[in-house]
Amino acid sequence: MTLTLLGYLPKKRTTVPSSLIDSGVQEICSVSTCIAEAQPDWIDHWVHNDWGFCNSRQAALSLQTTPHADYDLYAFAIYSTRFRSGRAEPVKIDMPFGKRATEPPPPERLSPEPLSAEFTHLGFDAVSHSDSSYFECSPLSCNYMAKSIPVNRYCLVDSLSEAQQIACRFPIDQPEPGVYYVLQVFRAQRR
Repeated sequence: MTLTLLGYLPKKRTTVPSSLIDSGVQEICSVSTCIAEAQPDWIDHWVHNDWGFCNSRQAALSLQTTPHADYDLYAFAIYSTRFRSGRAEPVKIDMPFGKRATEPPPPERLSPEPLSAEFTHLGFDAVSHSDSSYFECSPLSCNYMAKSIPVNRYCLVDSLSEAQQIACRFPIDQPEPGVYYVLQVFRAQRR
């Protein structure tokens, strides 16, 4: 199993949509920013790397222009295989991700600082990418697939093998179009 740290991003503490309450989900901690939102103008600060995350905790925290109590600091690591039409293919971590935004300055190259002991593993997510610069939707939360797929309290799956299975299935079922990636989700301990 090869997982590579992609970086850090603060995300808003998110209540569970009413349609997921019966699934046992208590928080939305997905990779996607559709429900578990990032700071609204995060991309305009141009402190993110070419995978859409910040290389350092300090850079990630610099994005927070609203009260810190509303946001938690997350870290994300990617599995070395992505899934297209039910087929596995390698992920080229050393290459820039997705389509590049045309506005200068260009994002930083991927070089995240190591994950510290303050981060706790929450689970794994299968997230789509089709036509934007960065990751798009996490069907477990965005499309309420957590109603039919067993998830933990964070709306994530507990094991890498479960995440691989749903990432292989989603491009075929297409709750959202695109290629699917498996990411491990970490969160800094709340203070």
